[in-house]
Amino acid sequence: MVLREILKIMSEEGSITTNDISQRLGVSKGLVELAIHELSRRGLVKEIKNGDVCPCSSCILKDICNWKSPQYSTINVYFLTEKGRKTLKNPSE
Repeated sequence: MVLREILKIMSEEGSITTNDISQRLGVSKGLVELAIHELSRRGLVKEIKNGDVCPCSSCILKDICNWKSPQYSTINVYFLTEKGRKTLKNPSE
């Protein structure tokens, strides 16, 4: 259930941090991190890492985006992949 809820949130938000997901769902950050790890393993979400180009214009950090700056090196931001979008629309696949 948490996995599907995270996919829904990412679909709505474009990209989001684990802290934001944790607060929105009312669950621990650790649980969210485990769920995101599983979603990532399945290819449904992807992490934006320091140095990466932001994948979408709806990114929550688009106004301050500067991934080469050390201040962002500890922020974990995730977004829904195309496979994740398809899975959300057709859960039986």
